[in-house]
Amino acid sequence: MDRLFEQGRIILGGPYADYSRILLVVQASGIEAASDLFRDDPWADRGILVESEIIEWSVFLDCRQSPR
Repeated sequence: MDRLFEQGRIILGGPYADYSRILLVVQASGIEAASDLFRDDPWADRGILVESEIIEWSVFLDCRQSPR
């Protein structure tokens, strides 16, 4: 997880307010590529990170890309 964050592959991540699940926003070319990011991750190997759903998202607004 740390390696993926340092590489800029994980853009945002954290738990829902009720801590029932976590949400990760990743940079990937598609669903399969997003799933592959975590294939050998120690968190996945230990059952800490369990993939439940991957949804492709088209970002239209991103203030991190705009100069202020």
